[in-house]
Amino acid sequence: MSAAVGIITAALALVAAAFGLWHAERRQRTEAVRMAKQAEKEARLKAARRAKRRKQKLARAKKERPVPEASNN
Repeated sequence: MSAAVGIITAALALVAAAFGLWHAERRQRTEAVRMAKQAEKEARLKAARRAKRRKQKLARAKKERPVPEASNN
């Protein structure tokens, strides 16, 4: 009887260890996915800001460009 209890206890410890490893790995994957999404979001915001600055710069350049005079010959 005592041997059976020892075997059952060892089996439960093995299952608990396997579950602990699985859970830790899952949590790590979840964290990696969250970090990847955050990096993607930051990259989109950076690109949007860059595009906005480029658009403003082009608008300023267009406004400052001398208007060609119409020639009436």
